[in-house]
Amino acid sequence: MKRIAVILAILIALPIVTFAEDNDLKKLFTKYKSESGFELEIGDPDIDFDFEGDWSFGDFLNDIENFYILQFDSEKGNLQTLQSFKTKLEKLIDKKSFETLIDIGGEGKVQILSRKNSAGKTSDYLIITEDNDEALFIWASSN
Repeated sequence: MKRIAVILAILIALPIVTFAEDNDLKKLFTKYKSESGFELEIGDPDIDFDFEGDWSFGDFLNDIENFYILQFDSEKGNLQTLQSFKTKLEKLIDKKSFETLIDIGGEGKVQILSRKNSAGKTSDYLIITEDNDEALFIWASSN
C-alpha cells in the first residue's frame, strides 16, 4: 500500500516538476524585458503552421507553446547586463541538457541548440546570434 502511495505521488508530482522546469527559460526571458537595451517579443502560440508529413521540425512547429524573441542593442543598454543574461542562460542550457546543433563562431556568432523531453521528442529550440553591438535570443518550446 505504501508503494502505491509513493508511485501515485510521483506520478502526480512529475508533471508539476516538469512544468516548473520549463518555466525557467520563460522567467529569464521575461525578467530581462524591462532591462535597458533589451526588447522582448512574445509570439502567439496559437499560430497554425499546419505542416504535414513525417518531419520532426514540422511536428514541433505544429505543437508550439512558447515563442520568445529577446533582442539586445548595445546603443540602448550596457554590455554588462547582456553578459549577466548570457551567464544565466548558459547555466540553464547546461542544466536542461541542450544539445548544440550548429555553432558558428567569428565576428557574427550563431548557435542553434535543441532539447528533448523524456519521450525523446524535441521540446525546445534555442537560437542565439551575436555580433559586436547586438544579440538575438529566440526560444521556442512545444508540448
